[in-house]
Amino acid sequence: MHEGTLGAPRGVWLILVSALAACSGEPPSDAPTYSAISAGRAHSCALTNTGAVYCWGDNTYGQLGTGSLEAGLIPTRVPGSRQFAAVSAGFNHTCALTRSGTAFCWGANFNGELGDGTIDNRPLPAPVWGSPTFTSIEAGEAHTCGLTDAGAAYCWGAPLGPLPGGGGRPPNATRPERLPVEPLVAVSVGYEIACAAGASGTTYCWGQFAPGLPGDVWSDSPGIPVPVFGTPPLTSISAGNRHACGADQAGRVVCWGRNPLGQLGDGTQTDRQTPDAVASPGPLTSPSAHAPSHTCALTSDGGAMCWGLNTSGQLGDGTTAIGLLPVQVTDGHRFQTISVGFAHTCAVTDDGAGYCWGDGGAGQLGSGDRTASPLPVRVADPWSLATAALPSAPRGGAR
Repeated sequence: MHEGTLGAPRGVWLILVSALAACSGEPPSDAPTYSAISAGRAHSCALTNTGAVYCWGDNTYGQLGTGSLEAGLIPTRVPGSRQFAAVSAGFNHTCALTRSGTAFCWGANFNGELGDGTIDNRPLPAPVWGSPTFTSIEAGEAHTCGLTDAGAAYCWGAPLGPLPGGGGRPPNATRPERLPVEPLVAVSVGYEIACAAGASGTTYCWGQFAPGLPGDVWSDSPGIPVPVFGTPPLTSISAGNRHACGADQAGRVVCWGRNPLGQLGDGTQTDRQTPDAVASPGPLTSPSAHAPSHTCALTSDGGAMCWGLNTSGQLGDGTTAIGLLPVQVTDGHRFQTISVGFAHTCAVTDDGAGYCWGDGGAGQLGSGDRTASPLPVRVADPWSLATAALPSAPRGGAR
């Protein structure tokens, strides 16, 4: 049975269900709490504990997955999303995994980043062509990669560098292609670069502007993953824009690459070709470096620290001052996940609430307006909004 049948418009049924729940005083069993939020260029998407995906912000190319191109200032549910286990917001597209490991993508597809075998934009989730069973997926600028439980990485979308020997840029990969590299434990896609942590402890990067190698453009096999020297074995990795960061088992976060705005967090603005530890007062984990010029990570006690560019307040410390060293996100909550976008940052607390800060010009903070904030603001709760909009019952009952 399709939603919205039984002789009544879908919206009427939603209002009736909401009204019944409101009268009972109890939230529905599937009332969403967030388990993760992924920040993209100017949109954000969240995964709920029930497997639904909600998105908000810019929707020029259908990256919110709602079936339209209308921007959203508050979270809107992606139709049919009930069995998702992961979501990743890229530059202008979004991808998600079902609990069974099937990949779906939507939004911009000019370079084949949706992986459906075409270059057609999709405002609704489309299955990735011939998708293997993935355990993780990540959307970048115009490129996407997924990782299987066997450690095999598949990527699709825009080429990240010219062919070996200066043969120009290869055609777009509109379908998943396996990377010729050892089994991996993590893979991350940034802006014209990608990096991966190998099961052997070796870290790899590839792309036209890959960090960890001499110069800005590779001159030797730029489209093929090559080792980054001096990297400790990493348990997680995050690629940004000509820089990358990773976490090791000892609670250290190391970064390398371009550093003109302090995105490496070492107190300098000096580029580094080899990884160096972030100058943090304590252990860090779960680094997110997808933004061009800022980076964030979680602390061992559930706090968050950010560093780098801060013109829109994306560091979350209440200022717009650049952070060459990590600064504490001003918030009393304990965070379980964190994700950086182009100029905004989002995180989820231990109790499942979403918070975002930084640039809000496209509604990417999810707070209901287009205002920037240098401090965390709570992402609107779709269920609370639905019930709050219902008219109150007349006192004394109906006559």
